[in-house]
Amino acid sequence: MPSKLSPFKAFEQSSYKNLKGFHLSPSSNKPQSWDSHFEKKHLLVMDFDPECLSYATQAISFPVPGVTERYTPDAVCIYSGRRVLLKEFKPKAKLTPELDEKYKAIGQYVDDNTNWSFEVVTEHVLHNTQIKNFMKLKIHFRWAKEEVLRFLLKNTELLGVVTNIGAIQHAAISQQEKFYLWAGVAYQFGMVDFNSPITARTPINWSVV
Repeated sequence: MPSKLSPFKAFEQSSYKNLKGFHLSPSSNKPQSWDSHFEKKHLLVMDFDPECLSYATQAISFPVPGVTERYTPDAVCIYSGRRVLLKEFKPKAKLTPELDEKYKAIGQYVDDNTNWSFEVVTEHVLHNTQIKNFMKLKIHFRWAKEEVLRFLLKNTELLGVVTNIGAIQHAAISQQEKFYLWAGVAYQFGMVDFNSPITARTPINWSVV
């Protein structure tokens, strides 16, 4: 990687004309910034990707030959196997020929000078229903990681308590166990592309293996 990395990118108004804010990820020890709702959706997707171990937004910048400004990736992501991926989140409608050339130059530079990879991520990885349903559940998704899966595997009898979302609240189990079940549901809904909105009667197909 280039020897000199600049401080964090200035947190300025996004050209995507969206609100900006901070996202508390279960994969990070501090809030991660986002400049548009488009970026925030991608952060949610990474939170529910079991291969994504951690990430940081707008964490580094570096000069690229032929690119006038220092480049700051939207996210630096660490995947299983310690694979590092620099991500640029960009809607397809915003990908002009000029931007395409810029990102090709950045990708080539990263390939030639680091052991990392570079990727432009558009809405093709987003499942709109999936993201909408996840937000509707209002789950503290920090629970929906390895400790939840381990708990459910050790307490498989809990999986027979509920067959749909609405049954969780009325199940005769402790509040902590309800939290774990909700987190398990959120984890699965984050992994599966649903074609219809989630309701209280949506069947739960457990597959914590």
